Amino acid sequence: MVWVLLGVGGALFALLFVIESRVSEPMLRVRLFRIRQFTYGVVSSLFLFLAQGANVFVLSLLLQAIYLPLHGIPYADTPLWAGIYLIPSSITNAVFAPIGGKLLNRFGARVVSTLGAVLLAVSFELLTLLPITNFNYIWFAAILLLMGSGSGLFMSPNLVSILSAVPPTERSAASGLRSAMQNIGLLMSFAIFLTLILTGASTVLTQSIYKALLSAGGVPIADAEKLVSIPPVYALFAAFLGYDPIQTLIQQAGISLPSNVFYNIDKLTFFPSAIAPAMSVGFYYAYHAAAILALLAAVFSYLRGKEAFHHNQIPPEIAHVSVKGTTKVIEQANTIDPLNNKPISDTSNTANIDIKSDPILRKAYAAYLLMNTELGETVLNSITGRELVYAVAVTSGLPEWFISFVNNIDNCQITNSALETLIKYVNIPDWLSEVINGWFKIRGGSSKT
Repeated sequence: MVWVLLGVGGALFALLFVIESRVSEPMLRVRLFRIRQFTYGVVSSLFLFLAQGANVFVLSLLLQAIYLPLHGIPYADTPLWAGIYLIPSSITNAVFAPIGGKLLNRFGARVVSTLGAVLLAVSFELLTLLPITNFNYIWFAAILLLMGSGSGLFMSPNLVSILSAVPPTERSAASGLRSAMQNIGLLMSFAIFLTLILTGASTVLTQSIYKALLSAGGVPIADAEKLVSIPPVYALFAAFLGYDPIQTLIQQAGISLPSNVFYNIDKLTFFPSAIAPAMSVGFYYAYHAAAILALLAAVFSYLRGKEAFHHNQIPPEIAHVSVKGTTKVIEQANTIDPLNNKPISDTSNTANIDIKSDPILRKAYAAYLLMNTELGETVLNSITGRELVYAVAVTSGLPEWFISFVNNIDNCQITNSALETLIKYVNIPDWLSEVINGWFKIRGGSSKT
């Protein structure tokens, strides 16, 4: 039933794309998928979030249903301790997210994001080497560190690549599509991985629980049959939510057991010991599937091709809109210099500036693409006053001797007033003006460039 519903959902999702491509005011800007860099970035993000379900859901289920109870943690406390055990992944994710942004400036999003997805795939495969009942937490934490670093390296560069592939007027729609695909991937991953786990264990799970109940002593055969007639997913989700799985099964079956019998089967170690042999196959299925999905994310990330940065230009892939009066607008937009919002015929040497090849300009433009987001504030905080002066000098066409001078003042603190004075006497592009405004705001300076 799960696979059928997933198939129907996928078909309806495809139908949504067909409908949205034909209406004049779509909820989803489907035409953005004609841009190669955007499409492959979004698809790689979808597959990575599909794989992330193994991190978010599968590992939590493993810890709460099997590992922690076997090591004396009551079910009511397992949600807290599962979160504590998974902290290494969150730490390295937070640490490597800004590192990914810095590597983006040097190597580009395709290389960094692909590397992150590959590291995530490797971490999932390494999990298959650990026994599910009694692994050494040091090795488990080391794998989580690798998992978090891969996720952190992937996210920031991929986001910048997706948003930079579309013109400014389409970035809100592009961000919405990206978020929608990520949410779909994460939600689908829960259903997929739970199904994989149960499929891998289905042939022996019920039998293992039944044998364990009879071997505990005192459980009548009729009551044991009633208990195993309830789908094991009830007990697994009870453990996942911090409830005693055996008590949940007994309540669902509507039976009453003598206190001494109930005591034997309600020990912390009874349920995880009963299901562990059968569940191990299902967990390994999930790990391998997650590794494959992460590798697919790496493949699509690499296939995005050579990156392009769109400023105020309309890409030729979506510049065929058949609305009266738009042809002239599109033609004019394609003759606008992306650096200063002026016709190319009116510009001097700024039309030939390549933002992608300049690490400082690339960082500043990444901050512009991520404006008004938490990640954007992080990028803004990483920009120094000297780097902003350099960006102003390059984009406004100041002499080479001045640019060289700025490059050689490494240990000089640029004050807000010095930067404000400089931008009064030069012409800078609108996107850099927005970056400077944001930079002043987070540092308590002026915001009226």
